[in-house]
Amino acid sequence: MDASKIYFQKYNKKRYSSHASPSLDKRTFNFTVETDCVAVDKPCDVGVIMPLLKPFLFRLPNLNPLILIDSLRLEESHTSLAKLIEHVTVDAKVYPSKEFLCTSAQVLLDKIPKCQTVVNKNENVNGLHRNLNFELLAGKEQYVTKVKENGLIFELDYSKVFFNPRLGTERERFLDFLQPGDLIYDVFAGVGPFSIQAAVLKRCRVLANDINPDCTRYLERNKKLNRADNVQVYTMDGEKFMTEIAAEDLAKQLSLNAVPKACHFIMNLPAKATEFLKFFLDVLSGVQLTERAKQNLEKIKIFVHCYYFAKKYYSNAHGERNSEDVKLEATDIIKKEFNDATSEIKDLRVDFVRSVAPSKHMMRATFSINRDILCRHK
Repeated sequence: MDASKIYFQKYNKKRYSSHASPSLDKRTFNFTVETDCVAVDKPCDVGVIMPLLKPFLFRLPNLNPLILIDSLRLEESHTSLAKLIEHVTVDAKVYPSKEFLCTSAQVLLDKIPKCQTVVNKNENVNGLHRNLNFELLAGKEQYVTKVKENGLIFELDYSKVFFNPRLGTERERFLDFLQPGDLIYDVFAGVGPFSIQAAVLKRCRVLANDINPDCTRYLERNKKLNRADNVQVYTMDGEKFMTEIAAEDLAKQLSLNAVPKACHFIMNLPAKATEFLKFFLDVLSGVQLTERAKQNLEKIKIFVHCYYFAKKYYSNAHGERNSEDVKLEATDIIKKEFNDATSEIKDLRVDFVRSVAPSKHMMRATFSINRDILCRHK
């Protein structure tokens, strides 16, 4: 939509009167945007906000409204949260006015059906428990909500746990790797979006872990909500979960007559997951393996699904990713964590997940590991 679609209104306590050509040197601007477009998780074109906000009014002291509108981001959570929390990502350089943020938040609250809370995300996910840093702009200080994904319900407290509805497509892609009866170890499970879906929709046996006790509390809640009885929940550090719980459980499963055809380790912590790859080295050397377990270890396929942020972004002149270069980078990362213990990364595939920023791209490396990695000294 071009700028001609934007028209400004002179503020009046009783009504708003339209002005076709406002003076941009005035200290206060009020404007209305007409649009049929939806902006989802990307910078808006001038005037592109949401059809639900048509028309809407902002009061902008000392600011150029064209720049502000051009920079506003709206997340897609309005399509997926049962009790809606609308969160707005802003650039501090573009939005120096707290008054603007609070005013725009009130507009969102008033105009979007079911919206109860509007928050401003100040920083990226940080800390040991992956909590969001945000401030309340308008509405209720109530962050417990429910998300519906793939027909399942996930309850969470937005202020205490991390959940990204934009990974819904990626979670669907992950389900395509699974077969009924597969064994799943979810190292950084959060509130259980991967684990619960694998258990309910693919009938897999799942061991799910997270270091954040608030996450595992909601994971237990979501397990009950979705009747996912085949999920076991743990609250501990990822290393301990891998080297103790998962290792012991895998050894027991390998000793059974009916062994799962495949085992999957999910490592969805892109900022740090690659640092945990080294814990696969000799992870079964510290547990008791029966002769049957050793034999079955040669038969079962054990996959690792490791999420990470690509250090480089390879593309050709047409903007397409060079798959060989992407695989080469992933191979280097994996071998480094394995201390070059393997000469070959087997069954490697690397998938682009999403762009977090212009130079920050979330990827998933899927590969298989075998006895050479898991128990070199047995």
